[in-house]
Amino acid sequence: MPSIIRPDPLAEPAKRIAEIAADYHGDSGTAVTQDRVLRWAQCFPEPHRLAVLNETAHVLSKTYISQARMATFLSGLARSESLTKGDPNRFWSSTEILTIQQRGSSQKEMVALLQGELTKAGITTRQPGQPGSISASTWSRATITARA
Repeated sequence: MPSIIRPDPLAEPAKRIAEIAADYHGDSGTAVTQDRVLRWAQCFPEPHRLAVLNETAHVLSKTYISQARMATFLSGLARSESLTKGDPNRFWSSTEILTIQQRGSSQKEMVALLQGELTKAGITTRQPGQPGSISASTWSRATITARA
């Protein structure tokens, strides 16, 4: 009698996680792949792995923000009439983006995305380190402060 090969029940949720977070590279610079997710799942006791992967896939499907979605949001933010009071160049040239994240790189990446969207929109900002610059300096509070 031929043996029946059963598919790995972890493969499908691992694939969903990899598809959702395909653009995430983290500090390691390594992309999320199905194989990487399956290796991560080995950290959990075998009876819980499927539930952990299914829940992770569910949570990510509701909460993960892709780079493309973030770029779209930041593009709208860069040009926002209500935020910039109709003058994006004036607003952004007098705004400091504070860099307060001590570990990781997500804030730096988000500031770089914002700078890219401002550049695409033809909005100029000051050079880093000058008042009004993007990625100006390290502070202990607030993420964005606008000078009056």
